Amino acid sequence: MSETVISSFILRFTQESDADLPWRGVVRHVQSDEESRFTRIEEALRFIGRFVDVVGDTTTAGHGGQRMDARPHEMIGLDGEE
Repeated sequence: MSETVISSFILRFTQESDADLPWRGVVRHVQSDEESRFTRIEEALRFIGRFVDVVGDTTTAGHGGQRMDARPHEMIGLDGEE
């Protein structure tokens, strides 16, 4: 029987009250409690890639990461649409 590996992440986006300022984000890996701040989504994906193979390259996932075949642009958006 195969073992299910779960990696969960929390992404938080913030913007100062002055709307001219850019959005900033924090991504947290729930299982390890590690987090990383980012201003570009590629930085968040790089952090996630340490735990899960988000681009289909099994050589980049660390910590026993699980392969995800979807490319970032193919993942379901926040509104639930592909």
